[in-house]
Amino acid sequence: MAVKAAGTRGAVLRTEAVADTQAIDDRRAEEPAVRQRPRPLGLRLGQSLLVLTYVSAAAFCVVGFEHNDLLKNSFVSNEIALGHFNVYAYFAALRGLRHLGTPMPPLFYLITAGYLKILMLLHLNPLTCSSQSVYPETLEAGPGLPIDLLLLKLPNIVALLAGVPLIRSLASRTDGDRLVSSSLWLASPVILVGALMQGQNDLFAGLLLGLALWAYRRDNPWWTMLLLGLGAGLKTYVLLLVPVTAILLSGRRVPRALALLLAGVAPFVLSLVPFLGPPLVRRLFFAHDAGTVLASFHVLHRPLDLWPVLYVVVLALAWRFSRRDVEPAQLAAVWLIAGLSLFVASWWLPQWLMWLVPPVALLAARDRRILWIWIALGGLVLANNLFLFAFDMDVAMMWPTFGTHAHPDLIATLPIHAGRERSLGVMIVYTLCFAGFLALALGALPWAFGRRSTEDARAHGSRPQRWQAVFAPLAMIPYVGFMVFQHFS
Repeated sequence: MAVKAAGTRGAVLRTEAVADTQAIDDRRAEEPAVRQRPRPLGLRLGQSLLVLTYVSAAAFCVVGFEHNDLLKNSFVSNEIALGHFNVYAYFAALRGLRHLGTPMPPLFYLITAGYLKILMLLHLNPLTCSSQSVYPETLEAGPGLPIDLLLLKLPNIVALLAGVPLIRSLASRTDGDRLVSSSLWLASPVILVGALMQGQNDLFAGLLLGLALWAYRRDNPWWTMLLLGLGAGLKTYVLLLVPVTAILLSGRRVPRALALLLAGVAPFVLSLVPFLGPPLVRRLFFAHDAGTVLASFHVLHRPLDLWPVLYVVVLALAWRFSRRDVEPAQLAAVWLIAGLSLFVASWWLPQWLMWLVPPVALLAARDRRILWIWIALGGLVLANNLFLFAFDMDVAMMWPTFGTHAHPDLIATLPIHAGRERSLGVMIVYTLCFAGFLALALGALPWAFGRRSTEDARAHGSRPQRWQAVFAPLAMIPYVGFMVFQHFS
Protein backbone atom coordinates (compact mmCIF):
# COMPACT_ATOMS: atom_id res chain seq x y z
CA MET A 1 0.00 0.00 0.00
CA ALA A 2 2.85 2.40 0.82
CA VAL A 3 4.40 1.82 -2.60
CA LYS A 4 1.07 2.37 -4.28
CA ALA A 5 0.48 5.57 -2.30
CA ALA A 6 3.96 6.84 -3.14
CA GLY A 7 3.37 6.09 -6.82
CA THR A 8 0.01 7.87 -6.75
CA ARG A 9 1.58 10.90 -5.09
CA GLY A 10 4.37 10.96 -7.66
CA ALA A 11 1.83 10.82 -10.48
CA VAL A 12 -0.11 13.67 -8.91
CA LEU A 13 3.05 15.74 -8.55
CA ARG A 14 4.02 15.11 -12.17
CA THR A 15 0.52 16.06 -13.33
CA GLU A 16 0.63 19.25 -11.28
CA ALA A 17 4.11 20.10 -12.60
CA VAL A 18 2.93 19.64 -16.20
CA ALA A 19 -0.15 21.75 -15.46
CA ASP A 20 1.97 24.50 -13.88
CA THR A 21 4.37 24.53 -16.82
CA GLN A 22 1.48 24.66 -19.27
CA ALA A 23 -0.10 27.53 -17.33
CA ILE A 24 3.18 29.46 -17.43
CA ASP A 25 3.50 28.88 -21.18
CA ASP A 26 -0.10 30.00 -21.70
CA ARG A 27 0.49 33.22 -19.78
CA ARG A 28 3.61 33.97 -21.80
CA ALA A 29 1.78 33.28 -25.04
CA GLU A 30 -0.89 35.84 -24.17
CA GLU A 31 1.47 38.72 -24.91
CA PRO A 32 3.23 37.85 -28.18
CA ALA A 33 3.23 41.41 -29.40
CA VAL A 34 5.17 42.63 -26.37
CA ARG A 35 7.72 39.84 -26.61
CA GLN A 36 8.26 40.21 -30.37
CA ARG A 37 8.51 43.98 -30.40
CA PRO A 38 11.98 45.00 -31.69
CA ARG A 39 14.16 46.62 -29.09
CA PRO A 40 15.25 50.24 -29.64
CA LEU A 41 18.80 50.73 -30.91
CA GLY A 42 19.78 52.67 -27.80
CA LEU A 43 18.62 49.83 -25.57
CA ARG A 44 20.58 47.28 -27.58
CA LEU A 45 23.70 49.41 -27.43
CA GLY A 46 23.27 49.88 -23.69
CA GLN A 47 22.89 46.15 -23.16
CA SER A 48 25.98 45.44 -25.25
CA LEU A 49 27.96 48.01 -23.27
CA LEU A 50 26.74 46.46 -20.00
CA VAL A 51 27.83 42.98 -21.12
CA LEU A 52 31.23 44.29 -22.24
CA THR A 53 31.69 46.08 -18.91
CA TYR A 54 30.81 42.93 -16.99
CA VAL A 55 33.20 40.74 -18.99
CA SER A 56 36.01 43.26 -18.51
CA ALA A 57 35.36 43.55 -14.78
CA ALA A 58 35.18 39.77 -14.40
CA ALA A 59 38.47 39.35 -16.27
CA PHE A 60 40.06 41.96 -14.02
CA CYS A 61 38.79 40.10 -10.95
CA VAL A 62 40.29 36.84 -12.20
CA VAL A 63 43.79 37.96 -13.18
CA GLY A 64 44.20 40.95 -10.85
CA PHE A 65 43.92 39.29 -7.44
CA GLU A 66 45.18 36.21 -5.68
CA HIS A 67 44.21 34.77 -2.32
CA ASN A 68 46.01 32.46 0.08
CA ASP A 69 43.13 29.96 0.18
CA LEU A 70 43.36 29.44 -3.59
CA LEU A 71 47.11 28.92 -3.42
CA LYS A 72 46.97 26.56 -0.45
CA ASN A 73 44.15 24.45 -1.87
CA SER A 74 45.91 24.24 -5.22
CA PHE A 75 49.14 23.25 -3.52
CA VAL A 76 47.44 20.43 -1.58
CA SER A 77 45.64 19.18 -4.68
CA ASN A 78 48.87 19.31 -6.64
CA GLU A 79 50.40 16.83 -4.20
CA ILE A 80 47.68 14.34 -5.15
CA ALA A 81 48.47 14.95 -8.81
CA LEU A 82 52.11 14.15 -7.98
CA GLY A 83 51.09 10.76 -6.53
CA HIS A 84 50.51 11.42 -2.81
CA PHE A 85 46.91 10.20 -2.73
CA ASN A 86 46.11 10.51 0.98
CA VAL A 87 47.15 14.10 1.53
CA TYR A 88 45.80 14.10 5.08
CA ALA A 89 48.24 11.40 6.19
CA TYR A 90 50.99 12.76 3.92
CA PHE A 91 50.90 16.29 5.33
CA ALA A 92 50.58 15.02 8.90
CA ALA A 93 53.73 12.89 8.47
CA LEU A 94 55.98 15.58 6.96
CA ARG A 95 57.54 17.89 9.48
CA GLY A 96 57.98 20.70 6.98
CA LEU A 97 54.33 20.64 5.86
CA ARG A 98 52.61 19.54 9.06
CA HIS A 99 51.55 23.06 9.93
CA LEU A 100 49.76 23.52 6.59
CA GLY A 101 46.08 22.70 7.01
CA THR A 102 44.03 20.43 4.76
CA PRO A 103 40.50 21.51 5.78
CA MET A 104 38.70 20.67 2.52
CA PRO A 105 36.83 17.35 1.99
CA PRO A 106 38.60 14.69 -0.12
CA LEU A 107 36.24 15.01 -3.09
CA PHE A 108 37.26 18.62 -3.66
CA TYR A 109 40.97 17.79 -3.55
CA LEU A 110 40.49 14.83 -5.91
CA ILE A 111 38.57 16.85 -8.51
CA THR A 112 41.08 19.70 -8.37
CA ALA A 113 43.96 17.22 -8.56
CA GLY A 114 42.45 15.69 -11.69
CA TYR A 115 42.30 19.12 -13.30
CA LEU A 116 45.89 19.93 -12.30
CA LYS A 117 47.03 16.54 -13.61
CA ILE A 118 45.57 17.39 -17.03
CA LEU A 119 47.41 20.72 -16.96
CA MET A 120 50.55 18.87 -15.94
CA LEU A 121 50.30 16.54 -18.94
CA LEU A 122 49.77 19.58 -21.17
CA HIS A 123 52.77 21.31 -19.54
CA LEU A 124 50.46 24.09 -18.36
CA ASN A 125 50.42 23.39 -14.62
CA PRO A 126 51.07 26.77 -12.93
CA LEU A 127 52.57 24.94 -9.94
CA THR A 128 55.99 23.39 -10.12
CA CYS A 129 56.28 19.59 -10.28
CA SER A 130 58.78 19.45 -7.40
CA SER A 131 57.33 19.01 -3.91
CA GLN A 132 60.33 20.69 -2.29
CA SER A 133 59.97 23.92 -4.25
CA VAL A 134 56.18 24.12 -4.57
CA TYR A 135 55.59 25.22 -1.01
CA PRO A 136 57.73 28.37 -0.84
CA GLU A 137 57.04 29.36 -4.42
CA THR A 138 53.29 28.92 -4.17
CA LEU A 139 52.58 30.25 -0.72
CA GLU A 140 55.11 33.06 -0.51
CA ALA A 141 55.50 34.39 -4.04
CA GLY A 142 52.33 33.03 -5.63
CA PRO A 143 51.95 32.04 -9.30
CA GLY A 144 52.98 35.54 -10.30
CA LEU A 145 51.52 35.64 -13.82
CA PRO A 146 47.95 36.48 -14.89
CA ILE A 147 47.79 33.32 -17.02
CA ASP A 148 48.63 31.25 -13.93
CA LEU A 149 45.79 32.81 -11.96
CA LEU A 150 43.46 32.28 -14.90
CA LEU A 151 44.34 28.58 -15.03
CA LEU A 152 43.86 28.14 -11.27
CA LYS A 153 40.50 29.90 -11.36
CA LEU A 154 39.30 28.31 -14.61
CA PRO A 155 37.15 25.65 -12.82
CA ASN A 156 35.29 28.46 -11.04
CA ILE A 157 34.71 30.23 -14.35
CA VAL A 158 33.33 27.01 -15.87
CA ALA A 159 31.05 26.47 -12.86
CA LEU A 160 29.83 30.06 -13.08
CA LEU A 161 28.95 29.75 -16.77
CA ALA A 162 27.42 26.31 -16.33
CA GLY A 163 25.08 27.71 -13.70
CA VAL A 164 23.54 30.31 -16.03
CA PRO A 165 21.24 28.00 -18.04
CA LEU A 166 20.45 26.09 -14.86
CA ILE A 167 19.37 29.21 -12.94
CA ARG A 168 17.43 30.51 -15.94
CA SER A 169 15.64 27.18 -16.29
CA LEU A 170 14.68 27.20 -12.61
CA ALA A 171 13.27 30.71 -12.88
CA SER A 172 11.41 29.88 -16.08
CA ARG A 173 9.79 26.76 -14.65
CA THR A 174 8.60 28.64 -11.56
CA ASP A 175 7.30 31.71 -13.44
CA GLY A 176 10.19 33.88 -12.30
CA ASP A 177 12.15 36.45 -14.26
CA ARG A 178 15.07 34.67 -15.90
CA LEU A 179 17.11 37.84 -16.39
CA VAL A 180 16.87 38.76 -12.70
CA SER A 181 17.89 35.28 -11.52
CA SER A 182 20.79 34.94 -13.97
CA SER A 183 22.01 38.46 -13.13
CA LEU A 184 22.17 37.59 -9.43
CA TRP A 185 24.07 34.39 -10.25
CA LEU A 186 26.58 36.15 -12.48
CA ALA A 187 26.99 39.52 -10.78
CA SER A 188 26.31 39.20 -7.05
CA PRO A 189 29.27 40.75 -5.20
CA VAL A 190 29.76 37.53 -3.21
CA ILE A 191 30.19 35.68 -6.54
CA LEU A 192 32.56 38.20 -8.09
CA VAL A 193 34.71 38.49 -4.99
CA GLY A 194 34.50 34.94 -3.63
CA ALA A 195 34.68 32.97 -6.87
CA LEU A 196 36.61 35.21 -9.27
CA MET A 197 38.86 37.26 -6.98
CA GLN A 198 39.54 34.82 -4.15
CA GLY A 199 39.00 31.61 -6.12
CA GLN A 200 36.99 30.01 -3.28
CA ASN A 201 35.42 26.64 -4.05
CA ASP A 202 32.02 27.48 -2.47
CA LEU A 203 30.69 28.15 -5.96
CA PHE A 204 30.72 24.40 -6.70
CA ALA A 205 28.47 23.77 -3.70
CA GLY A 206 26.18 26.52 -4.96
CA LEU A 207 26.04 24.92 -8.41
CA LEU A 208 25.12 21.54 -6.90
CA LEU A 209 22.39 23.21 -4.83
CA GLY A 210 20.99 24.65 -8.03
CA LEU A 211 21.08 21.20 -9.62
CA ALA A 212 19.34 19.76 -6.55
CA LEU A 213 16.55 22.33 -6.91
CA TRP A 214 16.28 21.54 -10.62
CA ALA A 215 16.06 17.81 -9.87
CA TYR A 216 13.28 18.42 -7.36
CA ARG A 217 11.42 20.59 -9.86
CA ARG A 218 11.46 17.54 -12.14
CA ASP A 219 10.02 15.38 -9.34
CA ASN A 220 13.30 13.60 -8.45
CA PRO A 221 13.68 14.01 -4.67
CA TRP A 222 16.19 11.16 -4.49
CA TRP A 223 18.49 12.93 -6.93
CA THR A 224 17.99 16.07 -4.85
CA MET A 225 19.35 14.26 -1.79
CA LEU A 226 22.25 12.68 -3.73
CA LEU A 227 23.26 16.08 -5.11
CA LEU A 228 23.18 17.57 -1.62
CA GLY A 229 25.51 14.76 -0.50
CA LEU A 230 27.87 15.54 -3.36
CA GLY A 231 27.75 19.21 -2.38
CA ALA A 232 28.77 18.24 1.14
CA GLY A 233 31.67 16.33 -0.41
CA LEU A 234 32.94 19.68 -1.68
CA LYS A 235 31.99 21.87 1.31
CA THR A 236 31.03 20.10 4.52
CA TYR A 237 28.54 22.74 5.69
CA VAL A 238 26.06 21.60 3.01
CA LEU A 239 25.43 18.66 5.36
CA LEU A 240 23.28 21.08 7.37
CA LEU A 241 20.66 20.97 4.61
CA VAL A 242 20.49 17.16 4.43
CA PRO A 243 18.43 16.48 7.61
CA VAL A 244 16.22 19.50 6.92
CA THR A 245 15.48 18.35 3.37
CA ALA A 246 14.94 14.72 4.39
CA ILE A 247 12.31 15.78 6.92
CA LEU A 248 10.69 18.31 4.60
CA LEU A 249 10.23 15.81 1.74
CA SER A 250 9.23 12.87 3.94
CA GLY A 251 5.50 13.47 3.94
CA ARG A 252 5.70 12.86 7.72
CA ARG A 253 6.67 9.24 7.09
CA VAL A 254 9.60 8.30 9.31
CA PRO A 255 10.91 5.42 7.11
CA ARG A 256 10.92 7.71 4.09
CA ALA A 257 12.70 10.44 6.07
CA LEU A 258 15.39 7.97 7.13
CA ALA A 259 15.81 6.70 3.56
CA LEU A 260 16.15 10.25 2.23
CA LEU A 261 18.64 11.05 5.00
CA LEU A 262 20.71 8.01 4.03
CA ALA A 263 20.64 9.04 0.36
CA GLY A 264 21.92 12.48 1.30
CA VAL A 265 24.67 11.32 3.65
CA ALA A 266 25.90 8.36 1.56
CA PRO A 267 27.88 10.31 -1.10
CA PHE A 268 29.71 12.27 1.57
CA VAL A 269 30.54 9.20 3.67
CA LEU A 270 31.65 7.14 0.67
CA SER A 271 34.02 9.92 -0.40
CA LEU A 272 35.74 9.67 3.00
CA VAL A 273 36.25 5.88 3.02
CA PRO A 274 39.61 5.77 1.14
CA PHE A 275 41.05 8.37 3.51
CA LEU A 276 39.77 7.11 6.86
CA GLY A 277 42.19 7.45 9.76
CA PRO A 278 43.17 9.83 12.56
CA PRO A 279 44.78 12.38 10.19
CA LEU A 280 41.51 12.75 8.24
CA VAL A 281 39.44 13.19 11.39
CA ARG A 282 41.88 15.64 12.92
CA ARG A 283 42.54 17.70 9.78
CA LEU A 284 39.01 17.75 8.33
CA PHE A 285 36.66 17.82 11.30
CA PHE A 286 38.90 19.78 13.67
CA ALA A 287 40.23 22.30 11.17
CA HIS A 288 40.35 26.00 12.00
CA ASP A 289 36.85 26.62 10.64
CA ALA A 290 35.33 23.11 10.70
CA GLY A 291 33.58 23.50 14.03
CA THR A 292 32.48 27.07 13.60
CA VAL A 293 28.77 26.24 13.46
CA LEU A 294 29.09 25.32 17.13
CA ALA A 295 31.05 28.46 17.99
CA SER A 296 29.77 30.42 20.95
CA PHE A 297 28.95 34.07 21.05
CA HIS A 298 30.81 35.84 23.80
CA VAL A 299 28.73 38.56 25.38
CA LEU A 300 30.64 40.28 28.16
CA HIS A 301 33.12 37.39 28.01
CA ARG A 302 30.41 34.78 28.66
CA PRO A 303 29.75 32.03 26.06
CA LEU A 304 26.25 31.87 24.61
CA ASP A 305 25.37 28.98 22.27
CA LEU A 306 22.47 30.00 20.04
CA TRP A 307 22.86 28.16 16.73
CA PRO A 308 22.01 24.59 17.91
CA VAL A 309 18.74 25.89 19.35
CA LEU A 310 17.92 27.75 16.16
CA TYR A 311 18.73 24.70 14.02
CA VAL A 312 16.31 22.57 16.06
CA VAL A 313 13.65 25.21 15.35
CA VAL A 314 14.38 24.91 11.60
CA LEU A 315 14.03 21.12 11.82
CA ALA A 316 10.70 21.55 13.59
CA LEU A 317 9.52 23.92 10.86
CA ALA A 318 10.53 21.38 8.21
CA TRP A 319 8.46 18.73 10.01
CA ARG A 320 5.47 21.07 10.08
CA PHE A 321 5.76 21.90 6.37
CA SER A 322 6.09 18.21 5.43
CA ARG A 323 2.35 17.63 5.91
CA ARG A 324 1.63 18.64 2.31
CA ASP A 325 3.38 18.64 -1.06
CA VAL A 326 6.38 20.96 -1.17
CA GLU A 327 6.84 23.37 -4.08
CA PRO A 328 10.35 24.25 -5.36
CA ALA A 329 10.02 27.82 -4.06
CA GLN A 330 9.10 26.45 -0.64
CA LEU A 331 12.11 24.13 -0.65
CA ALA A 332 14.37 27.05 -1.65
CA ALA A 333 12.94 29.17 1.17
CA VAL A 334 13.56 26.47 3.79
CA TRP A 335 17.13 26.03 2.53
CA LEU A 336 17.66 29.77 2.73
CA ILE A 337 16.36 29.94 6.31
CA ALA A 338 18.48 26.94 7.34
CA GLY A 339 21.61 28.47 5.80
CA LEU A 340 20.96 31.91 7.24
CA SER A 341 20.68 30.38 10.71
CA LEU A 342 24.49 30.28 10.60
CA PHE A 343 24.73 33.96 9.75
CA VAL A 344 22.39 35.17 12.47
CA ALA A 345 23.48 32.84 15.28
CA SER A 346 27.01 31.58 14.63
CA TRP A 347 30.42 32.25 13.16
CA TRP A 348 30.41 32.84 9.41
CA LEU A 349 32.51 33.73 6.40
CA PRO A 350 31.10 35.82 3.53
CA GLN A 351 32.09 33.30 0.84
CA TRP A 352 29.55 30.93 2.40
CA LEU A 353 26.87 33.16 0.88
CA MET A 354 27.77 31.74 -2.53
CA TRP A 355 25.98 28.46 -1.88
CA LEU A 356 22.83 30.40 -0.99
CA VAL A 357 22.68 32.22 -4.33
CA PRO A 358 20.50 29.59 -6.14
CA PRO A 359 17.65 29.67 -3.60
CA VAL A 360 17.96 33.47 -3.36
CA ALA A 361 17.84 33.78 -7.17
CA LEU A 362 14.77 31.54 -7.36
CA LEU A 363 12.87 33.64 -4.82
CA ALA A 364 14.21 37.06 -5.86
CA ALA A 365 13.04 36.42 -9.44
CA ARG A 366 9.49 36.54 -8.03
CA ASP A 367 9.82 38.77 -4.96
CA ARG A 368 11.16 42.31 -5.15
CA ARG A 369 11.76 42.57 -1.41
CA ILE A 370 14.11 39.60 -1.33
CA LEU A 371 15.94 41.04 -4.35
CA TRP A 372 16.49 44.39 -2.62
CA ILE A 373 17.59 42.76 0.65
CA TRP A 374 20.15 40.64 -1.21
CA ILE A 375 21.47 43.68 -3.07
CA ALA A 376 21.80 45.60 0.20
CA LEU A 377 23.59 42.67 1.84
CA GLY A 378 26.17 42.62 -0.94
CA GLY A 379 27.01 46.25 -0.28
CA LEU A 380 27.05 45.82 3.50
CA VAL A 381 29.41 42.85 3.43
CA LEU A 382 31.80 44.77 1.18
CA ALA A 383 31.57 47.82 3.45
CA ASN A 384 32.31 45.57 6.40
CA ASN A 385 35.57 44.53 4.81
CA LEU A 386 36.52 48.07 3.89
CA PHE A 387 36.49 48.71 7.64
CA LEU A 388 38.18 45.48 8.70
CA PHE A 389 40.86 44.80 6.08
CA ALA A 390 41.60 47.99 4.25
CA PHE A 391 45.28 47.43 5.05
CA ASP A 392 45.59 44.21 3.02
CA MET A 393 42.47 43.63 0.95
CA ASP A 394 44.25 41.71 -1.79
CA VAL A 395 44.93 38.88 0.67
CA ALA A 396 42.14 39.08 3.23
CA MET A 397 39.14 40.16 1.18
CA MET A 398 35.75 39.61 2.79
CA TRP A 399 36.95 38.27 6.13
CA PRO A 400 34.52 39.20 8.90
CA THR A 401 34.80 39.72 12.62
CA PHE A 402 33.90 36.55 14.49
CA GLY A 403 33.33 35.44 18.04
CA THR A 404 34.97 32.18 19.13
CA HIS A 405 37.14 30.91 21.95
CA ALA A 406 40.14 32.47 20.18
CA HIS A 407 38.60 35.95 20.18
CA PRO A 408 36.14 36.16 23.09
CA ASP A 409 36.12 39.94 22.95
CA LEU A 410 34.37 39.90 19.56
CA ILE A 411 30.75 38.82 19.45
CA ALA A 412 30.08 37.95 15.80
CA THR A 413 26.77 39.17 14.45
CA LEU A 414 25.21 40.32 17.69
CA PRO A 415 24.79 44.12 17.87
CA ILE A 416 26.78 44.30 21.12
CA HIS A 417 30.52 44.89 21.25
CA ALA A 418 32.60 44.12 24.32
CA GLY A 419 36.00 44.78 22.78
CA ARG A 420 37.85 48.07 22.72
CA GLU A 421 40.11 47.77 19.68
CA ARG A 422 37.30 47.84 17.08
CA SER A 423 35.76 51.11 15.95
CA LEU A 424 32.13 52.09 16.29
CA GLY A 425 31.89 52.18 12.49
CA VAL A 426 32.81 48.50 12.24
CA MET A 427 30.16 47.54 14.74
CA ILE A 428 27.51 49.63 12.98
CA VAL A 429 28.22 47.99 9.63
CA TYR A 430 28.40 44.54 11.16
CA THR A 431 25.13 45.10 13.01
CA LEU A 432 23.53 46.11 9.72
CA CYS A 433 24.84 42.86 8.18
CA PHE A 434 23.15 40.96 11.00
CA ALA A 435 19.93 42.89 10.36
CA GLY A 436 20.17 42.09 6.65
CA PHE A 437 20.60 38.36 7.26
CA LEU A 438 17.64 38.39 9.64
CA ALA A 439 15.50 40.37 7.19
CA LEU A 440 16.33 37.93 4.39
CA ALA A 441 15.32 34.96 6.57
CA LEU A 442 12.07 36.70 7.55
CA GLY A 443 11.41 37.55 3.89
CA ALA A 444 11.76 33.87 2.99
CA LEU A 445 9.46 32.75 5.79
CA PRO A 446 6.14 33.37 3.93
CA TRP A 447 7.46 31.34 1.00
CA ALA A 448 8.43 28.55 3.40
CA PHE A 449 4.87 28.50 4.76
CA GLY A 450 3.59 28.26 1.18
CA ARG A 451 1.56 31.44 1.58
CA ARG A 452 3.18 33.21 -1.32
CA SER A 453 2.60 32.54 -4.99
CA THR A 454 3.23 34.36 -8.24
CA GLU A 455 -0.31 35.73 -8.12
CA ASP A 456 0.26 36.99 -4.55
CA ALA A 457 3.49 38.69 -5.65
CA ARG A 458 1.70 40.40 -8.52
CA ALA A 459 -1.20 41.46 -6.30
CA HIS A 460 1.14 43.14 -3.82
CA GLY A 461 3.33 44.70 -6.48
CA SER A 462 6.38 42.82 -5.30
CA ARG A 463 7.37 41.22 -8.60
CA PRO A 464 10.92 42.41 -9.38
CA GLN A 465 11.81 44.71 -12.23
CA ARG A 466 14.76 43.71 -14.37
CA TRP A 467 16.64 46.98 -13.97
CA GLN A 468 16.93 46.40 -10.23
CA ALA A 469 19.28 43.46 -10.78
CA VAL A 470 22.04 45.82 -12.00
CA PHE A 471 22.29 47.38 -8.54
CA ALA A 472 24.10 44.34 -7.10
CA PRO A 473 27.40 44.79 -9.02
CA LEU A 474 27.35 48.55 -8.37
CA ALA A 475 28.40 47.73 -4.81
CA MET A 476 31.69 46.49 -6.27
CA ILE A 477 32.74 49.89 -7.63
CA PRO A 478 33.93 51.55 -4.38
CA TYR A 479 35.26 48.25 -3.08
CA VAL A 480 37.42 47.43 -6.11
CA GLY A 481 38.40 51.08 -6.46
CA PHE A 482 39.74 51.10 -2.92
CA MET A 483 41.59 47.81 -3.52
CA VAL A 484 43.25 49.19 -6.65
CA PHE A 485 44.25 52.35 -4.81
CA GLN A 486 45.82 50.52 -1.87
CA HIS A 487 47.47 47.97 -4.16
CA PHE A 488 49.32 50.55 -6.25
CA SER A 489 49.86 53.23 -3.60
